[in-house]
Amino acid sequence: MAIIFFDVDGTIFDGDPRGVRDNVKNAIHETEQKGNLCFISSGRPWGFISKQVKDIGFDGYVLANGAHVLYKNKNLSVHYLDADKMKEFIQYFDKRGFEYIIATPDGTYLKDGFDYLYNFYGTCNIDTHEFIREFDMDEVLKKCVKIEVYYKGPEEIPDLQELTKGYFFLDQGSTFVGEVSRSDVTKGTGIRETLDALHIPVEDSYCFGDGHNDVEMFKAVKHGIAMGNAVDEIKALATDICGDVKDDGAATKLRELF
Repeated sequence: MAIIFFDVDGTIFDGDPRGVRDNVKNAIHETEQKGNLCFISSGRPWGFISKQVKDIGFDGYVLANGAHVLYKNKNLSVHYLDADKMKEFIQYFDKRGFEYIIATPDGTYLKDGFDYLYNFYGTCNIDTHEFIREFDMDEVLKKCVKIEVYYKGPEEIPDLQELTKGYFFLDQGSTFVGEVSRSDVTKGTGIRETLDALHIPVEDSYCFGDGHNDVEMFKAVKHGIAMGNAVDEIKALATDICGDVKDDGAATKLRELF
């Protein structure tokens, strides 16, 4: 039995508004029907995985850059952010007039009035109608695995980097939406926890990916397959390269391998 980890954007999904194409879905199903396990491995938290991706029927998920691992709808591991520290961050964001969203293992929380982020996520293949808009902040921060913040301009980045020192802060460029997560978890640590929990040898592990945040995933598995559209850093780590996401490269390679 093999276990295969898939990134989403740029790997099985190319931005087509119709969603993941049937050819890719069918190849994943065929791979599972042969006794293999298929997992999503994403920087996205659970609430950012769209219904059309969930409906494919993956065996599990490595989420929020490794902070949350699910298998058969049950948590294998969760690494929370420190609630008191996150409260400090939220107070800073409120003082500066920043919008933010809080991700937990079971949902995402966005305050009423944070319209920029609501509209922004609506363009990112995220089911924004599932966002929880009224909530108890203190209780939600106890379950937080990731925070994303809209910081309005690049001049804010140095102060945000100072504020989040000791944590992983990712500046996403021209969107001015940054991510705050734990620095001691990655897609790679989540994958290793999955292999250990399911007693699967690393020799039977595979992944498909394309972007810089897939580096740790490629280092954690034995067989890393880079998409044809992958960045050079991922191609250099890969044991194989498949076709472009727009050509359903993952589907073709799955059928070749399994």
